[in-house]
Parts: sequence; structure tokens; C-alpha cells
Amino acid sequence: MSKDEEVSEGIAMNSGIETRSENVHIDNVDFAQRIITVLAVPYESPTSVPFRHEMWTEVFSRSAFKGIESQTRKIPATTSLSIPAPDHAGAKLVGRVLSSDPYRDAGLISEVKISRTADGDETLELASDEALFPSIGFMIKNPKFDQELDQYTKTRRVNRAFLDHLAFVGQPAYEGAKVLAMRSEDANQPMGSRTPRMDEFLNDPILRWASERVRR
Repeated sequence: MSKDEEVSEGIAMNSGIETRSENVHIDNVDFAQRIITVLAVPYESPTSVPFRHEMWTEVFSRSAFKGIESQTRKIPATTSLSIPAPDHAGAKLVGRVLSSDPYRDAGLISEVKISRTADGDETLELASDEALFPSIGFMIKNPKFDQELDQYTKTRRVNRAFLDHLAFVGQPAYEGAKVLAMRSEDANQPMGSRTPRMDEFLNDPILRWASERVRR
């Protein structure tokens, strides 16, 4: 690649928002609090994605979203009901990301607050029917240092990324992410663990074994 091509590629990567969709699982559907907990980005999970007009294998490193918990920018949550929905086309604002935890072994876990609007209500209904999939929009600010590209194997490792938005779409691209829980506002309502499916998922012995293997 020439220097001019590298500069052009860097500008394109720097200004563009990339989108990745995830697989979904719903548990504890309760519309009162309207907070959905999702495993937004699984770490160390190779997946085939379109990149540079080809299919590449993409992997998010455990460092990819380090520091996001201190980010002050409000991250919007949207819904796009079109199928397919390239680049989250036709997305409507339905809420925002309340918080994100980048330090779990499984991946980036985010809590999404769904607003009390007609589109928000529709999002909750479709999510409860397991008809929507969480999807991220992210940016890489410095392509030279924030990613590793292997042209021979067509593999891309994302070491540093910035979450632009989180969307719910009708068609997944990534395997492995989960919608872990939908919580109730009523503090007096007996619920046991507030995120039992998340606890079950994160305590899965196979997942723990895989995480330990990756860390070694």
C-alpha cells in the first residue's frame, strides 16, 4: 500500500462509523424500569465481517473499550426495524446507554435505558419476543496503532475502539453477545438475582475455561 493510500485509508477509518450486530437472548422481561443489560461486544470471539469490501475475520481484544466507564459523552440507543439494516439505516432514537463495564471476561457489558415513547415501547415488545438483536456502532481513531491487520489471513484485531452508539436490529451479524436482563423499577418486587441469566452465562464453566486459556 502506498503512503497516499495509507493516508486515505486512515482518513476513511477515522471518519467512518462501523457497525456490528450481535446474537440475542432475553430473560426477566419486565417493562417497568425499561433497562436492558446486554453483552454488547464479546472479546476474543473471531467473526467473519465485511471489511474493505471483503470478508475478514475480526476479533475484539480485551483492551478494546478500556476506559469507556469514565466517558462523559452520552451514547445514544437506537432501533432499526428494516431487514437488512446496513449501517443501521432508518434507525430511530429510543434511549441511551446508561453505563458500560469493559472489564468482564466475556466482553463489554452495557446497560441501556429505553425511553417511554412509541418507538421505545415497540423496541421492548420486540426484544421480549426475541425478535431484535443488539448491535454496536464504533470508531477506530488511529488505524495505525489501534488495530492489527493481517493481509495474508484477512484477520483484523481491534485493540482500541470507541463506542458511537448501540442499536437494536432485526438481523444479527455477530455470534456470542446476549441481551441478559430487563429489570423492574419496583424495588420491593422480589426478583432474586437482578440479572440471573447474566450470572448463569458469566459463571458457565466452559466460558470460564475459555477465558482462562485466553489470558495465559
